[in-house]
Amino acid sequence: MIASAPTALARSGRGRCSPRSRRGHGTSNAIRTTASSLDWAIEHAEAPDVFADLEKHGGSGKRHRPQVRAACGRRHSVGHPERLGVCIDTCHTFAAGYDFRARDGYDRLMENVDQTVGLRRIRAFHLNDSRGDLGSRWDRHEDIGKGKLGKAALGFS
Repeated sequence: MIASAPTALARSGRGRCSPRSRRGHGTSNAIRTTASSLDWAIEHAEAPDVFADLEKHGGSGKRHRPQVRAACGRRHSVGHPERLGVCIDTCHTFAAGYDFRARDGYDRLMENVDQTVGLRRIRAFHLNDSRGDLGSRWDRHEDIGKGKLGKAALGFS
């Protein structure tokens, strides 16, 4: 789930993790586990300005379309929400069913992010193309311009 992110966060002062629910344990359990792990990491960090970026997943298997608000739920469950940011992974976002290949889709995505976690929480973009189709819930990154998103969606045309 988070693997070594809490330890890396505590040592370096910055970390990025992709919280996910484990089969059969559900989203509530994933939120509790993630929040507990992040609290530990922040409290044991060797830097007072430590922060972590949460990256939403693309979904898989029988899970419903993951929502940006799941990251918001994790943020509100942590004892130090001011130290959490959001990383938007373009492959995960596309795989989750958010079509931002055209300007209106990008605007809807940013509005969703603003209403759920706030644009000021975005601290990173993980830019990559996607091997899977829109809404496929298939988390397979591809080099920019070689996948289903294409260069134009990422502003490289």
